[in-house]
Parts: sequence; C-alpha cells; structure tokens
Amino acid sequence: VADYMPDVIILHHADTITRETLGEISRKWPQIKLAHFNVDALFNQANVDRIKAISDMVDATFITTYGPARQLVKNSDAPIYFVPNPIDSSVETGRAFEHNGKHDLFITLGRSRIADDPREAFLQELQANLPKLKLGAFIGGTPECPNGLWGNAYQSELTNSKCGLNLSRQKGNFEAREAERLQLYSSDRISHYVGNGLLTFT
Repeated sequence: VADYMPDVIILHHADTITRETLGEISRKWPQIKLAHFNVDALFNQANVDRIKAISDMVDATFITTYGPARQLVKNSDAPIYFVPNPIDSSVETGRAFEHNGKHDLFITLGRSRIADDPREAFLQELQANLPKLKLGAFIGGTPECPNGLWGNAYQSELTNSKCGLNLSRQKGNFEAREAERLQLYSSDRISHYVGNGLLTFT
C-alpha cells in the first residue's frame, strides 16, 4: 500500500489478507477506500461467512445477488450493493457467432459431481427429447471429464458452440421458500457465455 498509495483497494478472493492487515491499512491511510467484491452464491454458508468476516472492515460490499438475500451478509452499517457478473472484452475474447460451432448447446458443471444433481437429469431429458441436438456437456467428476473443464480447454469448447445453457447449482441449504430471495443470482458462467458470443439460456 505504501508503495502504490491507491485510492481504492478492492478485495476479491483475498482470504489471505487478514482483518488485522485491513485494520492497519485503515489506521495508517484512512483516506483509502476499501471494498469487497464477491460473485459467489449466498446459499453457500461458507461464502456468507467469508463476506461477513470483513464486511465491517470495508466501506462497501458488492455482490451479484439482489433483493432480501443481501441481508444475509450484512454485518455492519456499510452499504451492500448489487453488481451484475462482469464481462471484460480482454478476457471474454471469443466470437462464437462468427462460425458454425461443433456444439449446438454447451454446458459445464463444475469440478466434481453433486449427488442427485437435477441438472444432470434435465440434460438427459433434453437429449432424449432432442436426439439430433449436438450437446457439449462437460460434467466434472465423470469419466469423460474427471476434473471439470478449465482454462484454455474451457475457452476452446465454449467458443466452439452456438448456444450456452446456464444452470446454477442446487440451492444448497436454502429452503425452497427462500428461493425468491435470490433475485438475479446466477453462476458467473452466464458472463462467460454471453461475453464469448453464445446465445445463452438460463
């Protein structure tokens, strides 16, 4: 901080930066604004705890869920704002619409399988009802895709597709009646799909 003297510090997946460090920054340089940016699901209690752990140390928190669910992470008087999943043209560089991709529909589901994941059943039903559909489904934890699809391999398959199917994981420990609290929540794969030029269904 002393070397760069920033106007703002934005924390994103910065769990190794301790509360003590944040407190020291605020004490030495009170003019510097601190913000926390989090794109992960609020039905994941570990993520809620991660946000709460520093929400009283920052000037603002930004999350990609709107509505009453924001109160789950409120731990201070500092404001919490909704932001959409970001797209950056220097990262999402694909232009899938410029060529005839090998997959009609693309979807990837994480690094490991979830027991009784309804998304897998939906994909099987989709393929059964549309047998001519060229489905590029990459499901982490299967023999075909044991570790999921990541990095350049992910980008390559993604941009070689016409459409993307964005199905967020199960609501986890949220009760069904609380689902409406997850307004505008989506896995950030929605930004990967749209940003790389796929017609995206969610």
